Amino acid sequence: MSRTAGHRHDHGCGHGHELTRDCASALERREPAAPEGARAAEAPYAVEPPDERARTDRIRRLRRLLEERIVLLDGAMGTMIQRHKLDEVGYRGERFRDFGRDLRGNNDLLSLTRPEVIAGIHRAYYEAGSDIVETNTFNSTAIAQADYGMEALVPELNYRSARLAREVADEIAARTGTPRFVAGALGPTNRTASISPDVNDPALRNVTFDELVATYADATRALVQGGADLLLIETVFDTLNAKAAIFAVRSVLEELSLELPLIVSGQSPMLRDGRSLGRLPKRSGTRCVTASCSRWV
Repeated sequence: MSRTAGHRHDHGCGHGHELTRDCASALERREPAAPEGARAAEAPYAVEPPDERARTDRIRRLRRLLEERIVLLDGAMGTMIQRHKLDEVGYRGERFRDFGRDLRGNNDLLSLTRPEVIAGIHRAYYEAGSDIVETNTFNSTAIAQADYGMEALVPELNYRSARLAREVADEIAARTGTPRFVAGALGPTNRTASISPDVNDPALRNVTFDELVATYADATRALVQGGADLLLIETVFDTLNAKAAIFAVRSVLEELSLELPLIVSGQSPMLRDGRSLGRLPKRSGTRCVTASCSRWV
C-alpha cells in the first residue's frame, strides 16, 4: 500500500489537529496511574468470527483501489466526540454507573457505553467520502487504560470498536455498492520505551519493550477478531514503541495465519531523523509509512 491521503487527528492534547513537540513531551512526562483506586473487572463477551473470505476480498479490492486513485482516510475522532458535549455521566453509561473513578475523557469507552455516538461518527465520515475509518481505539491498550483503571477491558474495547466500525462499513457498502474499509487503530500509549521520564535518571524507564508487545498483541488480536481489514500503528512518537507494535502485530498475524496490510503513522519527534522512519518498511514488512499530526523539522 503506497498512497493514502493525509489525515489529521485530535486525541485530546489541546492543539486540535496539530500534535506538536510540546504535546509529545507532555505525554512523555505524564506520571503512571496510581495503583490504588477502582479497577474494572473483565466481563465475558460474545465473539462473532469474522468472514475471512469477505475480508480477503476486501483487502484485494483495497489494493486494487490504491493502484487507481488516492484512498481517503477519516479525520479526527476526538473533536467529533466533543461536539456531543457529553458530561461525566454520559461517558460512564449504565454499565459503569457506580464505577469509582472519573471516566470523562475516556473516549474509547464510548464504544461500550455510547456505541450510537461512535457509529454516527463513522457513518458521517463514510458519507463524507472516506474509504477507510479507524476504530475508536487510540487509547485501548492496558498502559493507556491504566489511567482509568480499565486495563482488563482492553480486549473487549478493541473487539467492540472493530465490530462497530465493521457494521457501519458494511451498512454503507450495501447501500452504495462501494466497498468501505476498517483500519484497526493502535495508539502510541502515554509511555516511551526510549526516553526516561526523569531527567535526573537517564536510564530509568516506565515501560518495557515486552510490556508494550504484550498489550499491543492483546489489542491486535481483538481488532482482527472484530473484523478490521488493515492495522494502523497510529501517531507513534518513539521508534522503539513502534518496533514493539510492529513485532506484536506480525506475531499475532502469524499466530492467526492471516495477512493484513499494516500502516505506521509517525509523529514529529519520530520524524526528526527520516532514516529512522524510512527504514521501517524494509525491516518490518510495513506496507505504508505516513506522517500524522506532524511538522517536518
